[in-house]
Amino acid sequence: RASPINGTPARQLLDAEGVVAASEGTACAGFSDRFVLTCYNRLGQPRLRITREVATRAIGEHERVMVRQAYLDANRDAPPAVRQQMETAVRQFPFATTAPVFGRLLLRPDGELWVSPFDPGFGLPGPAAPLAPSAPHTWSVFSSDGSWLAELTLPPRFVPFEVGRDYVAGVAFDADDVEQVVIWGLRR
Repeated sequence: RASPINGTPARQLLDAEGVVAASEGTACAGFSDRFVLTCYNRLGQPRLRITREVATRAIGEHERVMVRQAYLDANRDAPPAVRQQMETAVRQFPFATTAPVFGRLLLRPDGELWVSPFDPGFGLPGPAAPLAPSAPHTWSVFSSDGSWLAELTLPPRFVPFEVGRDYVAGVAFDADDVEQVVIWGLRR
């Protein structure tokens, strides 16, 4: 989907996108406008499909404000003329109307798939952009055969990067945004 800005096609911000996770012999992918994920074997053949009914929601004004501010903050040291152009541009940013139904995927080597909720702040530019979710975030966990295993709530200010049989490892941020590698134990 595209929307014109000064006659130039542009991707809508906070829109659904293709998301992929890969591990030793498996890759899982989906488009985040709906909860349909397909996992493939090492030959690229579909191995399983995970579907789930998930309610959609509208993008909120507070999310649009956060994105606009992140772009302004990312250009705060630019020359005045560039900052003025950016202030004009952010008012014209095209936004999706509906939020994606999921955000990130993590895949264990044994094929267990973790699916995060959509986080509008993840990946924004600028020094004031959130580095991690400010509230606890609940991931959906599916076994290697596609069956649902659990909903797992991770603490705020934590971004997972690796999942093992009995742990989840990632980066936690303190109040000053100092990062620290953290490994949380999992009980199954």
